[in-house]
Amino acid sequence: MTKILLAFLFLFSYDGNAFEGDNPPPPPPNDLDIYDVWKQNNPLEEDSNGYYHFLYNPTEMSESDYGTVKYTTEVPETRVFWSSPDSFFVEYMDQLIGEPIINNSTYSDRDGYGQQLFYVYSDFIGDTLTIHGSINSNITDSIFVIIE
Repeated sequence: MTKILLAFLFLFSYDGNAFEGDNPPPPPPNDLDIYDVWKQNNPLEEDSNGYYHFLYNPTEMSESDYGTVKYTTEVPETRVFWSSPDSFFVEYMDQLIGEPIINNSTYSDRDGYGQQLFYVYSDFIGDTLTIHGSINSNITDSIFVIIE
């Protein structure tokens, strides 16, 4: 009798969403907004065209500098992927190695805020760097940084 009762409860309590193969619900709407760029601990000026101006000024201890991209996502704890067509090069064991100025990914925090560093060195003076952030192929944001 107990087995029949359990089978009866199982059959009539299934809502159609518990087994593999069912379509998952669509993801919640999300958005990525790169809202600011900083040089170390100072916000950069944004001109009327939306370009940020980075004054290259390394410390005595380093020949390079870095900036910070600050962003928000509509959905908290979202993974953001970073890329750039701009690269820096170093020579290591007689080989020239190139790396993008920003890469990998970060997660926004529980309030939807996040940041990622990007690399700047003297060869970039006079260039405009491009930085892309993306949640997926449809949700992206980009910024442009002029190195002075």
